[in-house]
Amino acid sequence: MANLKQGRCFNCGSILFLDPSMEKGHCIYCDAVFENHLAFTIEENPDSYEFKNEVMEPYTGPNLDPQVKRAPVIHQTPPPKATAKSADKRPQYEFKEREIPDVKADRKVLIIASSILAVVVIAFLATALPMTIRRDAERAEIAEQFAQSIKDISGSSENIEIGKDFIITGQKNDRCIVILHEIKDQAEADRYYEAYRKAKGGEGEDFSLLLVGKEKSFHYGDSEVFDLSE
Repeated sequence: MANLKQGRCFNCGSILFLDPSMEKGHCIYCDAVFENHLAFTIEENPDSYEFKNEVMEPYTGPNLDPQVKRAPVIHQTPPPKATAKSADKRPQYEFKEREIPDVKADRKVLIIASSILAVVVIAFLATALPMTIRRDAERAEIAEQFAQSIKDISGSSENIEIGKDFIITGQKNDRCIVILHEIKDQAEADRYYEAYRKAKGGEGEDFSLLLVGKEKSFHYGDSEVFDLSE
């Protein structure tokens, strides 16, 4: 290994160890390339030199590192390309179509299965449909009674229309959300709450109500049960 001498990069001022026998050097910190004698001169008196720290293009030239020798490049003849095998030597696969057997169900079995399905559907409708009709009728009656209460509380001379002047949503046995145009204050909200409970016919039961106005909302009961996405 050659005897190295301490020099300094003219661009960033980094200390470098260079080979005096080489003409040029390369700074591994900022990628600057320079004459080695300049780096040695700057190192003798670095305080008198101004380092500009300019951005340098990445160095891609010959190796200028005095401590690393590049391995000689050995040019090898590329191996001959493999010749493609002829198509006729490749294994041939033949997919055979499988016939799906025609399964014929017994006519008697089909009739029995259809009859059972029809009985199940009829039984479900016979149970669910009356309950749905009764529930919808009860909710419509509650809405009509509450509409009259709104008219009395607000002092309006016009009839209150469901879906226009107020909306009832998220109705369940233990909760409900009522949206009105305006709720003036807590006292008026309390009157709406009592009016809805009376219309619902459950004054003594545990019930949660969310009254929503344009600017204010009021919770009664457990506020955590409400989900406005319902």
